[in-house]
Amino acid sequence: MTAGVFYARLPKWNEVLGDSDLAATEPLEIERLFVGHCRMEPPWTRFDFAVDVSDVYDLKMASVRAYEAVFSGSQADLIDKYSAEDRYVGSLIGVRYAEAFQSRSPLLVEDPTVFASARFG
Repeated sequence: MTAGVFYARLPKWNEVLGDSDLAATEPLEIERLFVGHCRMEPPWTRFDFAVDVSDVYDLKMASVRAYEAVFSGSQADLIDKYSAEDRYVGSLIGVRYAEAFQSRSPLLVEDPTVFASARFG
C-alpha cells in the first residue's frame, strides 16, 4: 500500500507514452493515508482514531456478507470476529459499533475541539 501511495505521484506523469489523456492532468498526491484494520494481519496493539459506524452498521455488514467467496464455508466465522471487534472498539469510545484506523504518519490537528467527546477522554 505504501508503494502505491508513492507511485501515485509519478514524477514523469506527463511523459506517459501513448496516453494523451494523462498528459493534460496533474499527478495525484495522497496527502494523508489512513489504514483500516485488516483482519488478515497480526492484531493491532493500538489505533489512532475510531469512527462511529453504529448508524450504518447493518448496511456495513450487508456489504461485508456480499463477499461470499471470502466469508463463506470455513471463513464464515470471520463475520462474527468483525462484529466482535467493532463492538469492542465501540465500547472503548462509548458507542455501539466503531471501526479502528491507524495513520501512516503523525496527525496534525488545527482545532483540538473538533473531536467528539468519548469515555475516558
